[in-house]
Amino acid sequence: MKKTVKKTLLALLSFIIVLTLASCGKEDPAKVWEEAMAKNAALTDMDAAMEMNMEMEAEGEKMSIAMNLEMKMNRINTDEMCYAADTEMNMKVEDMDFDIDGSTYYVDGYCYTEMMGQKMKYAMDLDTMMKSIEQNNLASGLDTGSMKNLSMKKDGDNRILIYTADPEAMSDGIEGIMDIMNGQLAMLGGMDIQMNVKEIKGECTINQEGYMTKSVMAMSFEMEIEGMLCTVTADTITEVKNPGQPVEVTIPDLSGFKEISY
Repeated sequence: MKKTVKKTLLALLSFIIVLTLASCGKEDPAKVWEEAMAKNAALTDMDAAMEMNMEMEAEGEKMSIAMNLEMKMNRINTDEMCYAADTEMNMKVEDMDFDIDGSTYYVDGYCYTEMMGQKMKYAMDLDTMMKSIEQNNLASGLDTGSMKNLSMKKDGDNRILIYTADPEAMSDGIEGIMDIMNGQLAMLGGMDIQMNVKEIKGECTINQEGYMTKSVMAMSFEMEIEGMLCTVTADTITEVKNPGQPVEVTIPDLSGFKEISY
């Protein structure tokens, strides 16, 4: 296990980075879901935060990760899109307990990542970057065809959508995550990683303007990393702050990042 700790940590970090967001009257919960997802997808600016707690077990050893992500972006889905995310993590594995901070930026067609003392940049087209951002909240990538169950209840002026997703539908759509992870892990010379989603369930809060403002999700999956099988559970809370309002994104000096390709 100790020989593979660094690669396993980087694989999980990449998943997180590229990781990184239910019955009521006669309203159709599927329609409410689709309208809310479409409304959020049309945002040109976004200020969001995600909290994740992850537990992993591999070869009898356990690892836990607590992570907080702050993400801002503007001019979404345009060639001038800017993205900035800061991540704070605490990891416990075997007898080790340590903190890891990281940052990711996207500007002018390049993704810049600083993680575990390494700075790298690589060219990334806008469509691929948007897939990476969407995976920070897997609920944004779900549609009603991926649902096994979907219901809705009222909470004041908000509506709460409660769902269970079809794991096979999520496994089929996981290729986007794997593409991003391959880029994040290119500095290791490539890794053989397979992922299989076992269960996804959660709830989304829709405000009175029809925006999704909060997503709570519980997920379990398996990752096979260079032949080592890891079982993982992840609980996430994603919040979108003041949707519909403009967001200012600050990009720091990005000199000193080593360019890589994949």
